[in-house]
Amino acid sequence: MKNCFKVILLLISISLVLSCKNSGQKDKEVIADSSQKYGTLYEVKTDQSIIYWIGKAALTSHNGSVKIKTGSLEIDTYGQIKSGTFKIDMQSISNLDIADVKDKKKLEDHLKSVDFFAVDSFPEADFIITKVQYISDSLGNHLITGDLTIKGKVNEINIKANVISSGNTVMVTVPEFTIDRTLWNINYNSSKILDLIKDKLISDEVKISMKILAARK
Repeated sequence: MKNCFKVILLLISISLVLSCKNSGQKDKEVIADSSQKYGTLYEVKTDQSIIYWIGKAALTSHNGSVKIKTGSLEIDTYGQIKSGTFKIDMQSISNLDIADVKDKKKLEDHLKSVDFFAVDSFPEADFIITKVQYISDSLGNHLITGDLTIKGKVNEINIKANVISSGNTVMVTVPEFTIDRTLWNINYNSSKILDLIKDKLISDEVKISMKILAARK
């Protein structure tokens, strides 16, 4: 009888130990999931961030920059982007390769006009990250999908980015990628829209690259 009682006590003890162990494991899993649910917000340092562009015509090409007005990134515990939003100051469009002051201003004014970006009516462009995949190739460690709004028109784009997190800062480098300007109703001298002689045509492709520095808020 005593032996039976000892066996019962032993079984009860083992059951309690296993129950506590499983409970501890579940708690760890919950904590791990919770740590990935939210990231840390980083604010874009607009004075140290820049977007570069290249546009081509039949006989020439020009390059320049445009500034980020505001922006923020959500970064997880592994230094990877979870989400982000940016406002781009379209009134800051500038040319970087024309030495003559008058010619430089002429091009910048034309780009800001209704022929191109109509900055008086649409002073800002927006980019909102909608999806992020973590990759590893020669161009970056993130494949970012987002909605780019220019002149009130929204189109989805995919870009690769190399993200380096160090302490309280994150550096995002986006290598050159291409967008089709006509998708945002920027149709001036496009071969898709007008039947023009070759010398007057402007390429529909605009090449873009970026360098973005963000700091923990």
